Parts: sequence; structure tokens; C-alpha cells
Amino acid sequence: MIIDSPLVQGIKVSFGHQYDILSDFNFEIYKGEMIGLVGQNGCGKTTILKALAKLHAHRTGDILIQKKNISHYSSEELALLVSVVLTDRLNIPNTTVEKIVSLGRYPHTNLWYGLDGPNQAVVNEALHLTGTAQIRNNYFNELSDGQKQKVLIAKAIAQETPLILMDEPTNFLDISSRIEILDILKKIVKQKKISILFSTHDWEAALEVANRVWIVGSNGKMIYGLPEDLILARKLESSLNLANFKFDYDKGKFILLRQAGQSIQLFGGNELFYYWTKHALEKEGYQVVAGQRGQPSSNLPTINIDEVRNSWQLAWAGEIYDCPSIDYLLKWLDHLSDK
Repeated sequence: MIIDSPLVQGIKVSFGHQYDILSDFNFEIYKGEMIGLVGQNGCGKTTILKALAKLHAHRTGDILIQKKNISHYSSEELALLVSVVLTDRLNIPNTTVEKIVSLGRYPHTNLWYGLDGPNQAVVNEALHLTGTAQIRNNYFNELSDGQKQKVLIAKAIAQETPLILMDEPTNFLDISSRIEILDILKKIVKQKKISILFSTHDWEAALEVANRVWIVGSNGKMIYGLPEDLILARKLESSLNLANFKFDYDKGKFILLRQAGQSIQLFGGNELFYYWTKHALEKEGYQVVAGQRGQPSSNLPTINIDEVRNSWQLAWAGEIYDCPSIDYLLKWLDHLSDK
């Protein structure tokens, strides 16, 4: 197997201000991969990104981009290699979407004289890839947060760098915009064969799109690898050390630890009905026990799911309650628990 030389390489790098966030960290970023930089708020994700963009000095070690030390690049040279999308909410008055995306061509041309055909073609492609071509004449400050983020991503694409650094790209976004942004990022990496390193505190977002993850632990150490490999090696809980949470290795997400309440046996239903019924019960603090057909416990309340009739039958203290929805079921449980 032939492995290309890394696009970016870090050798015993330490990040931080007055003190180290991470010490003696070695890393590589390869062409055409998407890396999620994961960690809790305040762990130093933004500091790491800014150091890789030469916007913040790293404390020790060497950062190499295309085998050349980052300290030896001028700002103009680095702008041809690295583009940055930060999380700051920008106020850019009286400026159209197309004008902002065109700024990505600044390292390549003199914008005072406008863009020639080839440079304009790059801008048009960036607008198309991000779905912003139809709003190219709109003013930036009139856009939604999701639209603004897509415009800034388009600007980074237009800069045509082999590496894009993104700080919390789905911050401030609703669920539909979040999904759309992640889909755009995956599409960019695949079509343009570039690399993206993005920071996030959302593990599920990283799991969804990242080829590899760098996880900044609460102990100042970092683990990295394919997210699925880290899950199978059961390394996530020990690295992130989230109080009151545990990682559900079957579902690939963190869940809140709750004090165990009333135990309930749950029967029947297909996989979908069973999962969401169990989810709703556990969210309300009930301890769900998987029941076996024909063998209900006489000591526990039981729930039988009938997905064909879209109903839930609750047996409690010798009484039967038919419920047409999970919401109705929870109301009965709440009422009976208070008796």
C-alpha cells in the first residue's frame, strides 16, 4: 500500500498561551481527508486551528505544510495553502454575496481590476457547490445564519487552497442548516480532493462526516484515529471524561446518566417502535427491562407494543390501560406513579 506524504505535519508541537493546552503532539493531515477536532468548550480547539493558520504562535515544535516549516511562509504564501472560516459572526454591510466570495481570489489576483474569465469561473463554481448561486446578488447582512455560513465556505473554496480550517462550522445553525452544511463539506472534500480540519463540540457531527478525529481530552492529551476504530477500542469516555454522561456504543452517541427510577417491562413492537418507546421511557427516568413474550414479571408494570394498531397496552397493578400514543402512555404512567 502506497501512502502519500502528509500535506501538514506536526512534530512535538505544544499549543497554548501562558501554559500548554497540548504538549509534544505529533499529527498529520493528508490530502482529501476530513478531520474533526473534537473537545469540550474551552479545551483549546480554536487555538489549535489558529496556530495551524499562523494566526497564533504555537509554543514548541514544528508545523510543516508541504514539508516546509510554517514559520518560513509569508502571509501571502500561506494564503495560497490555507484558508480559514472562523466562528465569528461577521457584520459586512452593503456587500453582495458574490463580492464576498470573490475575495477568495485575492491571493491569486488583483481585485482592484476585477476578475478575468478564469477567476470568475472559480467564483461561479464555488457559488454552485455551496448552493449560493441563486443569492449571489443578495446583501450578506440580509442572509440567515445558515446562508452566511455557506457564503463563507464558498469564499474558502474560491481561495483554492489544499487545506481549509473551520472553527465550529455548524454553530448557531438550526438542524436543517446543520445537515446541509455537513453535506456541503463532504461534497467539497470528495469533488475538490482538498482537506478540511473542522473543530466541533458535537461528537455526532464528527462521527457523521469525518474520516478521522482528533479528540482533545480533559487531561490535555489527544487521541486520534478513525472514529469507528476509537469506538470499537472504547477510548471515548476515558478521553472526554464527561461527568453524568456515558457513551452508547451501539448508537454512537453520548447519553445522560439518570438515577434509576421505576422498573418497567417492555414487550413487542418492531425495532423502530421498541427503540423510541424505550427512548421516551428512559428520558422520563424509568428503567426499562426487556421482556420475553409469555414470561411477564408479576412484580413489574408491563407495556405491550402493537405497532399494527399503533397502540401501547399498559398493565399496572392488575389494571389494563390502552394508550393510542407514547404521549398518552407517559401521562398514564405519571398519574399512576403519583398514586
